[in-house]
Amino acid sequence: MHYMPKLKTTLLFKVLISLVIIWCLFNLFFVKHESILNGGETSLTGHVLDYKFNGNLLKLTIKAKEKVIVNYYLKTEEEKKELEKTLGFNDYLILKGKLETPLGNDIPNVFSYQKYLEHHHIYYLFEANNLKRYPNQNIFFKLKNWCYKRLDNINNNEYLKALLLGVKDDIDNELFRENGLSHLFAISGMHISLFILILSKSKYLKKPKITLIFLWFYTFLVGFTPSILRSVLFYTLKTFNKLKVTNIQILILVICLMLFINPFYLYDIGFIYSFLISFGLLTYHFDQESKIKDLLKTSKFIFFITLPITAINFYKVNFLTILYNLIAIPLVSTILYPLALLTFILPIFNIIFDGFTTLFIFLNKLGENIKLGILILPKVNIFFWLIYFYLFYKAFYYHNKNYFKILICFILIIHFLPFITTKLNITYLSVGQGDSSLLVSNNLNNVTLIDTGGTYNYENQNWAKKKNINYTVNNIVTYLNSLGINKIDNLILTHGDYDHAGNTIDLLNKIKIKKVIFNNDDYNDLENNIINELNKRKIKYEKGIKTLKFDKGKLQFLNTKIYNNENDNSNVIYFNYLNYQFLFMGDAGIEKENDLLKKYNLKNITFLKVGHHGSDTSSSKYFIDKIKLKYSIISVGKNNRYGHPKDSVLKNLEDSKIYRTDIDGSIIIKFNKNGYKILTVK
Repeated sequence: MHYMPKLKTTLLFKVLISLVIIWCLFNLFFVKHESILNGGETSLTGHVLDYKFNGNLLKLTIKAKEKVIVNYYLKTEEEKKELEKTLGFNDYLILKGKLETPLGNDIPNVFSYQKYLEHHHIYYLFEANNLKRYPNQNIFFKLKNWCYKRLDNINNNEYLKALLLGVKDDIDNELFRENGLSHLFAISGMHISLFILILSKSKYLKKPKITLIFLWFYTFLVGFTPSILRSVLFYTLKTFNKLKVTNIQILILVICLMLFINPFYLYDIGFIYSFLISFGLLTYHFDQESKIKDLLKTSKFIFFITLPITAINFYKVNFLTILYNLIAIPLVSTILYPLALLTFILPIFNIIFDGFTTLFIFLNKLGENIKLGILILPKVNIFFWLIYFYLFYKAFYYHNKNYFKILICFILIIHFLPFITTKLNITYLSVGQGDSSLLVSNNLNNVTLIDTGGTYNYENQNWAKKKNINYTVNNIVTYLNSLGINKIDNLILTHGDYDHAGNTIDLLNKIKIKKVIFNNDDYNDLENNIINELNKRKIKYEKGIKTLKFDKGKLQFLNTKIYNNENDNSNVIYFNYLNYQFLFMGDAGIEKENDLLKKYNLKNITFLKVGHHGSDTSSSKYFIDKIKLKYSIISVGKNNRYGHPKDSVLKNLEDSKIYRTDIDGSIIIKFNKNGYKILTVK
């Protein structure tokens, strides 16, 4: 009889977990989730859920018939100032414009904005050209707007907003992610614990029910993000725990409740991190020692339990994070966060908060320069991570040092796997209206990138300048990391046009490049800027070469003469692998095509990277007929303003199989013992 209540509780939780698993599987894989909009709407009305200004772009999330992301380009500086002053949450908007489908994931193994929006039940973007605003009348949203406006009026408020509200748009999140510390700016259990601790010091606010009112209002302030929702729900259930169930059972109840409400939380990285860490800390037994040793053990445990999630999403981990947390967590929890709250109440303390923030950033930048602890962990089968968790469980929960050694060896096996298994592959990367092709040799012996892509910025006014994150470069580097690559041996720039070389400097900041190769003509302004950076970093560069070793063969540079335009001076590169012939044309035009045919014996080309994005200044019928190609790859941006590729060029290429990055996404040629396989992202 003594064990019956425990037995019933255990059985009840097993049934509950089983039902939630079935519910999630049913909703995620069998229920069709789609928009209730027809896609042709030219006007929308709805309430503001979220908003942010970036130069002359106002980006909003509104609740219309369903959630929609709205992009509205501000017309004047006066309009921007007015909306910055008056726009708030829950304002009612009337918008004119058109719906657009979010862009999908065009580079393999990287973050998909389209999927991200779908997991938040957002299926359309609305490009607005007219906006009318009616102020919010709800008292709770008035309080929320007051809090946000109060922070907006404090100078250098980026880190205040990040710490107090989880708004990370204006901080260098890449810096903290590289050091494994971005979790400190995700509103989660740590922030809630500190908030509760501060409230507990007050004679009148420490009562549980009053604390809960503050916590739920705070959750409302930060937008009910999954990590804080889990923390506050846990505290709420624990406060009213009449059944005296254990903390781990309360956590399971919270997870089940959240997944029942929204199964798509399973795709939220913040939810997964929060659950894993909470579950681990509640189930793992720590030997009580000194505070420093306890903090080190906790940091080590959290690092290893979340390592697979970090690797699956970012393909690299930083082992020094274990040590960084020893400094960062106390600094944030005992100094920065309390100071942020104090500054919100009394802005005069901002100068002190600013000083400690500067120190925190300085320490992170020091850590960023230390590359010793960073390990690339490429994309692997999910079974590898199941084995990892088994080894982790044995190593930590049984305090088994031998299993911990095996765990470290297993991580190294994942790291070195591409050096054993990689076969030669070539990826024509989708970089919009630009060019970038990645050549990876057997066993990663050589990694060569031909061009980087690049997007022009046409904004001139100071008030309209946007904070631009180079997503193309981030995606290229993430894709490289997912293949196990942490350096580029050769970067070949076909010529100095921005859409081919414009991302070079940003790429230099993200990944090691051993050598850069330019074309034959005089350096233009962009190329001179690149060379200045190369000289600063002591990176080799050269021009006018004839061949470059690659795998067991070589890349041949088909030089003709110097022309009077940048396009015809493009490096044209020929590569023969097992009698499969590749030709990369850059932006070479018809005159150069004719000269190439006169000088080189080009025929039976297997893969042609079509010149100049399918412009009719290249790919003449004479040239295409002579080279007798099998596959044509056109690197081109969706709905580009040049009208590429031209119909006449598509007509010239019609005897070949045509792939286009605007339609197919990135195109991957993978070689195997039977020849090759062509894969596309879309």
